[in-house]
Amino acid sequence: MVVSFVIGAAATVAFALRHWPTGDWPLNPALYAGGVIAAAYVFAAIRIVGRIGALRLSLATLAGQLVGAALLDGLAPINGRKLTTAGMIGVGIAVAGVVISSLTKSRTPSMD
Repeated sequence: MVVSFVIGAAATVAFALRHWPTGDWPLNPALYAGGVIAAAYVFAAIRIVGRIGALRLSLATLAGQLVGAALLDGLAPINGRKLTTAGMIGVGIAVAGVVISSLTKSRTPSMD
């Protein structure tokens, strides 16, 4: 895993140096929040996947994204798009999938 990380980091640095943007950078810190949030997610996923397994991590990630999207649609709809009953049912099914998958013991060996 360390080798994969080192190769990925080196490729990212090489790409960034080759394609470094010119001109002024935006001053709005909100524009950079996505990178910080993504880094926090990747760190958390790496720490959690050994305990809950890849399937549960993937299901929980998807359900979390759907719940977040439903909250945004309900609280701050864009272009008149409102949260629908079908959308709520879809979110409920995704959350139910996470709950059902957590009822069984993980087959992933412990990494502790």
